[in-house]
Amino acid sequence: MFNVRSSGECAGLKTRKPKSTSFHSKKEHHLTCISPRGGQGSPEASSADADEANPHPVSDAAEFDASKVDRTDHPYPSLTSVQQTPRAELEENNDLKRRRSGYVGYTAVSDSKRESFHADLQSTSRSQYSPILHPQSFNWVVRNAIATKNPFDTDRGFALELLDLYFAHISGTTYCFLPEHHFRRWVSDASIRKSADDLVVIYAVLAMATTFSTRDDFKTRGAEFAAICRYTANGREPSVQLVHVRLLLALYYYAINTYSEPWDYSGGALRAALGLGFNLEMTESEVDSAPSIYGLNRHGFVECRRRTFWSCYLMDHFTGFCNNSLSTIDPKDIFLRVPAKTKHFQSQADVETPFFNSSGIPIPSVLENAGVMAYLVNICYIWGEVRQNIYRSSQPHGAVNPEPFSVFYENISMGLDAWKASLPECLKFTAANLDNKLNRGISGSFATMHAIFHSTHLKLNRHLKQDTVSRSQLQKSVYLSYEHATTMLQLAETVASRVNRMPNSPEASRPFSSLYSGFAFQVAFDTVTARGKLADIPALRQRLEGAKRIVDELAQFWYCGRQQQWKMAARLELLAYLEKEGSWNTANGGRASHFLDQVAVNTELGIYEVKHAIDETAKNTDDCIYKVGWDLYSKSLEEGRWSKDEEVALRQRGVI
Repeated sequence: MFNVRSSGECAGLKTRKPKSTSFHSKKEHHLTCISPRGGQGSPEASSADADEANPHPVSDAAEFDASKVDRTDHPYPSLTSVQQTPRAELEENNDLKRRRSGYVGYTAVSDSKRESFHADLQSTSRSQYSPILHPQSFNWVVRNAIATKNPFDTDRGFALELLDLYFAHISGTTYCFLPEHHFRRWVSDASIRKSADDLVVIYAVLAMATTFSTRDDFKTRGAEFAAICRYTANGREPSVQLVHVRLLLALYYYAINTYSEPWDYSGGALRAALGLGFNLEMTESEVDSAPSIYGLNRHGFVECRRRTFWSCYLMDHFTGFCNNSLSTIDPKDIFLRVPAKTKHFQSQADVETPFFNSSGIPIPSVLENAGVMAYLVNICYIWGEVRQNIYRSSQPHGAVNPEPFSVFYENISMGLDAWKASLPECLKFTAANLDNKLNRGISGSFATMHAIFHSTHLKLNRHLKQDTVSRSQLQKSVYLSYEHATTMLQLAETVASRVNRMPNSPEASRPFSSLYSGFAFQVAFDTVTARGKLADIPALRQRLEGAKRIVDELAQFWYCGRQQQWKMAARLELLAYLEKEGSWNTANGGRASHFLDQVAVNTELGIYEVKHAIDETAKNTDDCIYKVGWDLYSKSLEEGRWSKDEEVALRQRGVI
């Protein structure tokens, strides 16, 4: 479907010695390609007759054997006399980059500035660079690692340790497209020959696993594994394995120090999945002719393929948390069944789930075989609709909306109610259900889907055009924003206190790793701390503890978690200063004056109002939490609470 080969059709063909050994030769550079299948695109292999297919379809690994290659003819510098390790070459790259940019000739700074720099650096501790390899590094990595070595053959104990880390934490990321039991058996069985595509997946899994380790040597190896995947995945023919590699690379780079690379790799994964038709359900003939991967049977392959697409879909939507980008795919173009329960996936059972339907949420009985991931997909669709509306309304010259906001608001509210009503009892958020999901390894998706549900409600109400709604609707939106933020903080406290409920559970003792829930908790944190009464700050800080502990756990793994940790810590420090009597007085000067640049204090009313939101993804919208007056804000919360209490009383009396 996608032809990514060069003009020489370099995949699976005979090799011939290049006419020129110059790396910069335009002609020779055109003839070589970067390993679209196996390793035939290495510098030692160039184009030949296109009709000479690979006689060994099971694996291309044998064709990578570096020991059988004439090392004198490749266009890269010889490594036999140097034999640098990948880590040494990565460090050499950084040194070269510093020399090119003139960084080595820096101007000396004072000790105080240097100490300030190191203090700032502590706020983004454990961030890592993205390794960039020069041609010599690329040659070393490709020929001596992916070309001939399976990590489970060369360092089995190390690889198995990383595999344990991967499956212990990956469920928290909501991306469960590899069946643990079958993948473990397949990857550790040395008698099963692994293709070049398989080997890249193995390296991607191990690279991702290193982000869940606290050991620096593991993280160094992870950078090397990721470098292998980066340079061998480029130009490779689209396949299930290629989509998996790109998804795992996106997650890996989310864990270190960047948002641009995850956005790029997640987009590449989705484009490859769409090109392969993963948004369409397979026909019987397609299932019968499908390749076997990871030792799965036909039912296991079909579910793996579905989960692969839905993982791309979820990542495409979740990327908006980071940079407010739009979703790539129109949900109306998806004609695929939703994911089955994890137990059905692990057992490769032949079960039927409903097709995804963007026009409405299925009734509970239809979702009998659907898993947590299916409910997560459905709530993410609604979240995507709200996010797109926020994006469009934030543009200064946006197109006229074909429907009034009141109609959009009503439709989304009905969709959220339908989603909540579709949940079976075992998927409603309670401490008991959370603990049950912990034991089954799906707590990350379970907590995330409920966090997204409340976050969608919050965003729908918080970011609305104030000139298009009535005052009563504005008051309702202020109250609902605050109410759903409060509920999310309670959810975070339930997750954070899991160890107290399950002190002997290894699953409960593991750090929480659902990276996208951190964004939802940050929005809730931002909402409830935006303004309030000075006298209420001590109780407020107590309510924030659960969200703070969860973000502290996320910060162990994810760069975005470390950013959230820093932003929330700054807001908590501001609240601490406001709590101290007189600390907000300008007469105090110093640090107090610094904080008064961030907050307005009314001593007569005993209130504070923070000037800028933590959540910057919708900063150009009408934010009813930050941009309405205090009178309307306080009245909205008081009347909203009174209405809620009245409703509860009426229900208890059986009136409603």
